[in-house]
Amino acid sequence: MIEIYKNFELIGINPVYSKFTWTRRFSSAGEFQLETHFSPEKFEELAEGNIIYKRNVDEAAIIEQRKVIQTAHDELKLIVSGRQLSCILDRRVFSFMGEIGLGALLSQIVNNNFMAGAGVNRSMVADGFRFIPSSLPNFNVSADYRNHSAYSAITSLCEEHGLGVKVRYNLAERTFDLMFLQADESDVVFSKEFANVLEQNYRDDASEYRNVVYVGEQFVHNDAAFRGLTRREMFVSAPREATHFVQTALDALHENGRVQMLSSTVNPHSEQFRYMQDWDIGSIVTSRSAELGVSERAIVSEIVEIYGEEGLSLVVKLD
Repeated sequence: MIEIYKNFELIGINPVYSKFTWTRRFSSAGEFQLETHFSPEKFEELAEGNIIYKRNVDEAAIIEQRKVIQTAHDELKLIVSGRQLSCILDRRVFSFMGEIGLGALLSQIVNNNFMAGAGVNRSMVADGFRFIPSSLPNFNVSADYRNHSAYSAITSLCEEHGLGVKVRYNLAERTFDLMFLQADESDVVFSKEFANVLEQNYRDDASEYRNVVYVGEQFVHNDAAFRGLTRREMFVSAPREATHFVQTALDALHENGRVQMLSSTVNPHSEQFRYMQDWDIGSIVTSRSAELGVSERAIVSEIVEIYGEEGLSLVVKLD
């Protein structure tokens, strides 16, 4: 069920659409797109800043863009899109340098930039923003951020360490509840052998892969194991601050990693492993292709729900 809210007040239920895509992500904000026929009532109901709430997955998104298109048959089409609520973390920048536990760093970013520690003008507490603490890994990480996007830092840390981030639309309390999640182990297998996969695509891309970084003329992030043909170098500009070389190198390596991915179009009606009962976003599952001899154990990092004339289809990405 799709519901539309403004200031936590329900203003619409199940808008008629020709196509609706709901993309769920574990470590960053998912997104949605809704296509429907234009009417002044729909245009007002689906206004920028209103909330799309999908009750069956307890997830919500902010309407950020609207387009009205006139077709060749003089029909007006309304296309509405936006991102899920964790995108509000993109509204703050912060600075932090040092070595600190991962859980402590995530908590500090949130408390100092969104909660009371952010100050009167920057705090979102008056808007209903809450931080729901949870048990997180607390091994030390080296952090080096200067006027950095809080959203970019949080999602990068979550992706790198297999954590999830979610902002729940809490209607009962009228709050936006931020929480960090850990992946859940499961015995689910996506494979043609189990008749729960309609299509599979495998991608192995090393075209942009790099493992040695030169930062300006002063710093090299190097691993002596990479020699000869295995050594793949890249150059990035040096940061202004002398202490930012390590983080600049690590960011460059993260952005230029090798891509190995087995994505599956999952049968949402399969009884073998049922969506949102046996597995969900953040589940650790096995994806297997007997033809390719590829099998991987990975986190369900993205689920695309596509609703159209033929019903629901699912595209699942593993990381």
